[in-house]
Amino acid sequence: MHIVISGVNRFTNPSGLSRFTANLAQCLGTSDEVSRVTVVVGGWQLEHLEKCFNVDNDKIVVVAADCSNTFWSRYNWYYRKLPKLVEQLHPHLLQLAFPIPFIRSKINVPVITTVHDLYSFDHPETIGFPNVLLNRHVLRQAAQNSSALVCVSHYTYSRTKMRLARMIGTKTVEVIYQYVQKPKLSLECRGRKRPFLLSVAQHWKHKNLDLIIRAFGLLRREGGLPPHTQLCIVGANGPETACLLSTMSILGLKGCIDLRCSISDNELARLYTDCEALVVASSTEGFCLPAVEASFFPTRIVCADIPVLREVSNGSTIFFKLGPNAVDEVASALRTSLSKARPSPSSPQKRFSMACCREGYVRLYHDVLMHRSASAD
Repeated sequence: MHIVISGVNRFTNPSGLSRFTANLAQCLGTSDEVSRVTVVVGGWQLEHLEKCFNVDNDKIVVVAADCSNTFWSRYNWYYRKLPKLVEQLHPHLLQLAFPIPFIRSKINVPVITTVHDLYSFDHPETIGFPNVLLNRHVLRQAAQNSSALVCVSHYTYSRTKMRLARMIGTKTVEVIYQYVQKPKLSLECRGRKRPFLLSVAQHWKHKNLDLIIRAFGLLRREGGLPPHTQLCIVGANGPETACLLSTMSILGLKGCIDLRCSISDNELARLYTDCEALVVASSTEGFCLPAVEASFFPTRIVCADIPVLREVSNGSTIFFKLGPNAVDEVASALRTSLSKARPSPSSPQKRFSMACCREGYVRLYHDVLMHRSASAD
C-alpha cells in the first residue's frame, strides 16, 4: 500500500499535531504491507520535522505543500491542490492527520481522518468566536466525507460519537492510541543547574498555564519548593501568551519562569529526567502526549482530574481537582508529589506502542479498501 498523510498545519514550531504526523509515518513505514508513505507538510514545517522528529526511513518521502502559511492559502490547498496532489501520487489511501475541509468527490481514494479532540463543541471558549464555528464546520465535514474515523482515546471516541452521530452514520469509528515514542536522552544535553518544575503545553486557555504559574508562586512564597526552584514551560506561543506574561509580571516571577517555544527530543528527554515534577493542568484534552511521555522517565507527574488524563496516565500520577480552589489544589498536589521518591520509569505501555498503532491503522486500511472493492463489485 502507498499511503499519503496530510499534515499541513499552521504551526511554525513543533506541535502535538506535527509529532503525531511524524510518529504515524514511522509506524506505517515499518509495516511490510506498506510500500511507501508520502508525508505532506507545509514548507514552514520542514525544519522542525527534520530537527525534532525522527522520520528516517527509506519508505518515507516528505513533500512540501504548494502553499504559504496563511489561512486562505492553506484552505485553498486543502480544497483545490490536495486533490490534484493525490491524483498525481496515485496512493491507495489518503490519511488526514487531523480534520481538514475537503470535497469528497474530488478525491478518488478512501480518506481516513484522525480526530484528536472535540474542543469546539465541548469547550468552545478554548477556540473563541468566530473560529469555533469554522472548527465545528470542518469537523462535521470531515466526519461526513471520510470513509472512516480514528479517535486517539476512548474519551475522544465517546465525544465524537455523541457530537457527530448524524454525520458519521454507519461509518467505522475506531480507537487507535497514537504511538508514543520515548524521547531519546543524549548525554550531550546538559541539565539545568537549578531545580525546576515542568509543564509542556501550548499557550491556550484550556491548558490553564496561568493556574500552574499561580500555584508555583504560592509554593515559592510558602517555602514549599527547594530553594531557587524555577518553572519551565515548553510550548508554542498562542492566544494566552500575553496574559501569561502579565501574570508573571504581577506576581514578580519573570526571573523564575523560563518559556521555551521549541526544543529537540533530546532536550525534552533531559527536562523530563531532571524536573522535580511535570504538571498538567488542562481542563480538557483529547489525549495528552506529555503525560504519557513523562511516564517513561523517573518523573513525578501531577495532573488535573479529568477523564482522559485518568485514561492515559500511569498508576503513580497524583491528581488534583479543578474548580474555585484550583490554585490551592495544584499546590497541595505538588507538595504531596515532591514528598515522595521519584517513581521508577514505566515500560512503554503496549497500547501506546509502535506495533499496536501500526497494526490498528493497517487493519483499518485493509477493511476500508475491501469495503470499497466490494461496493464497486
